[in-house]
Amino acid sequence: PPRSTLFPYTTLFRSEEFETILGDVERFPDLIITDFRLRDSKTAREVAMLGAARLGRPCPCLVVTGEPAASIVPLACEQDVLSKPVSPAELRRGMLALIAGECTASA
Repeated sequence: PPRSTLFPYTTLFRSEEFETILGDVERFPDLIITDFRLRDSKTAREVAMLGAARLGRPCPCLVVTGEPAASIVPLACEQDVLSKPVSPAELRRGMLALIAGECTASA
């Protein structure tokens, strides 16, 4: 998978790729950013569950989606879903809030 030389991130397109790299994780990730639906028909919820199972605990997960907002149930809190189009400022705010643990429980 493509890796950045400037920022420590990996870009994946299918859940199998995610599952593969989870076995090689050197440190617990700060955040997982995922689309709601992946190319292999898996959803963000499945990505979050797989990550938690393989990493031993839940990892903050930010979902960026073009799905209608009414059809998306937040994973852990109201702030973990962003609807496309997403501005760089919105993405940054969402990332920083989740990394800082500012996630408030959803109803």
